[in-house]
Amino acid sequence: MKRLISVSALLLTVALAAGILMAQETKKDPPDGPKGYKAPPQRSVDATRAARAARTKRPDSRDSRRPVRPGTRRDIPQRPNTGRPMMMQQQQIKGLEAQLGKKKQAFMENTGELKAIRKIALQEGAKKTVEYIDKLIARKEKEFDMSTKVTADRIKKVREQIEKQAKSQAERYKKTRGPRPTPPKPKDTAQK
Repeated sequence: MKRLISVSALLLTVALAAGILMAQETKKDPPDGPKGYKAPPQRSVDATRAARAARTKRPDSRDSRRPVRPGTRRDIPQRPNTGRPMMMQQQQIKGLEAQLGKKKQAFMENTGELKAIRKIALQEGAKKTVEYIDKLIARKEKEFDMSTKVTADRIKKVREQIEKQAKSQAERYKKTRGPRPTPPKPKDTAQK
């Protein structure tokens, strides 16, 4: 009996100590945060502004002034990599052509199988099967023509866009490389 009471007392003291420790930990932890989380020290608004103002600023490359020829407009921003959109469109054309090639290959395999079945049906004398296969081949050809027409139209539109951009770019190049205007004559400051 004494043993039972001593073990119970020991368990009660361990549970009480664990409860006290848990209560102390939960006082330190924020209600929504994980155990052991410590919030960073709060800075005042003035200290944050001072730290932000003390940072060195990198020069903005877009605002840098480049030497400009006389007679050219300065307010037009430089356009680096103007050929990039055309490159993307050319990649789009290549992708569409690859898609068109895959469709054509699948169509040829499908119609080849149907024609082989039709040939066997002709040898066996199955007229209804031959007629049905002919209708099926005609329907598949029509579907193929419609799907390739859409893809071909998209390719054509993209090529037209490339040509239009190339023409406008060539016109802009001609305008910028045209004859230079004569610089204004300096004013005579000696005659007053």
